[in-house]
Amino acid sequence: KCAYATTTTRSKNIKTGKTLLESQVYPVYRRQSGEKRKKPSEKAIKNLNEKNSRRRFIRLCNINFGPGDLWCTFSLDNDHLPSDPNELKKYVTSYIRKLNRIRKKIGIGNLKYIYILEWEDGKNGIRAHVHMLMSGDMDRDEVEAAWKYGKRNQTRRLYHDDDFMITGLATYLSKNPRGTKRWYASKGLKKPDTKPRSFRKMNRSKVEKSVKDINKMRQIFEKAYPGYRFLDSEVYHDGEHAVFYLYVRMIRD
Repeated sequence: KCAYATTTTRSKNIKTGKTLLESQVYPVYRRQSGEKRKKPSEKAIKNLNEKNSRRRFIRLCNINFGPGDLWCTFSLDNDHLPSDPNELKKYVTSYIRKLNRIRKKIGIGNLKYIYILEWEDGKNGIRAHVHMLMSGDMDRDEVEAAWKYGKRNQTRRLYHDDDFMITGLATYLSKNPRGTKRWYASKGLKKPDTKPRSFRKMNRSKVEKSVKDINKMRQIFEKAYPGYRFLDSEVYHDGEHAVFYLYVRMIRD
């Protein structure tokens, strides 16, 4: 009653030209005549939305930021402790405008950025700070000096992994162990290339061979995506319906 569909997403870094490919293989069920469609629970929808949001964030990071760009962490002192996340966002918006005024004076375009607000209002009071990835064409001291809301700040040049680009850093930034995280991005960032789902890439036989042997999985996916090198995979088995969900990452050098 089901076939396997494949959705492919490619994230090509604008600096290095490397492309990280994500292949998601999942069952698609054929509904019987008169059969009602089962709606997922609110919890399942929330979890899926959060997962998709994290993946969109990681892809934007991998595409638009690379060697030479900056990873910044900005703190808040007691005199500037915001009352809520919206006030914290206003601080960041004001900071970005200030950087853009500086950039205009020295003859470079507006800042390219992605930032995450980290906010926790717990037993020990409010904890808040900002992580930001930004274009690296400004002096680090100048970038730090423009932030007037706290002094314990850090800026560092990005490290770009040969296989996973900055997936590790982006994954760390997107995790939400407690409190609230929200992310925002500048306009004009390059988006990932996502192809319409295909029913020809994978079938039940290829999927079942893949989950039994990681080397076989590598051969099957490298044949399905010529020029890409297999990196890793995640496998989920739905025992109730005896089907698999695959998530595979590959790289083109």
